[in-house]
Amino acid sequence: MIWAIGDIHGQSDLLARLLTLLPRSPSDQMVFLGDYIDRGPDSRGVVLQVLEEVEQGAIALWGNHEDM
Repeated sequence: MIWAIGDIHGQSDLLARLLTLLPRSPSDQMVFLGDYIDRGPDSRGVVLQVLEEVEQGAIALWGNHEDM
């Protein structure tokens, strides 16, 4: 299964919750669609979580908010 997540916008607490609730299996592919930063209170925390997922094989794409 492919899991696609986008527009996180600094909401590290919600991202962490989502990642624990997804019924993921080892063969699943995670794809992050960008817009990790801006608006929310913890952009750094989001980036760290996404990078941790990338280390485990996830794909992270760049969004327009990262261009700013």
